[in-house]
Amino acid sequence: MLPENVNWLDNAAAIRHAAASKGLLSIRRDDIEDATVYGFCVGAGPHWFVLGILNDEYRPNGFQCMRFQDVSSIEYPPKRAKFIKRAIAYWNDATSDFPNINLQSTRSILETVEQYFELVTLHPEISDPDVCFVGVPESVNDIDVSLKTISPNAVWDDEPMELLLDDITRIDFGARYEEVLSALSCDTED
Repeated sequence: MLPENVNWLDNAAAIRHAAASKGLLSIRRDDIEDATVYGFCVGAGPHWFVLGILNDEYRPNGFQCMRFQDVSSIEYPPKRAKFIKRAIAYWNDATSDFPNINLQSTRSILETVEQYFELVTLHPEISDPDVCFVGVPESVNDIDVSLKTISPNAVWDDEPMELLLDDITRIDFGARYEEVLSALSCDTED
């Protein structure tokens, strides 16, 4: 087990080690949220890594890309690893294969995620911690993304919104929430 670290470079090295074996780990990002996230580390780039997320019932629920710099501590493997693996086996849920997402930059993540998933959830957790934006990236450059957003009621917004790439701290895709919004999407409220 790796010790908790305060140096994000040490955390990044440990996360990369976990990614090499698709290892189960727990992540804390104390400056952003008061929660522990469990998942299988399925990839790592220069600044971002991605977890195959486990929900509170330890069932696979999509993917989350997070920035190394935001990680305050990790456990690899987590203290509850044996129980978590038993719970996954109990549910008999197959973990999703990770598609070939380019983790080189925020831009490359957004450009490749849309090839595999209908919706993406973008979190600007430092600049606006109480919101997230779900939608389809219409265009992305080195500065911002134009996102056609969908409401929590699965209604498409009329105009896309712009979000600075530097403000994005987390990118979610392939989860049940995005899946149901996509399946039930419409242009007007019922």
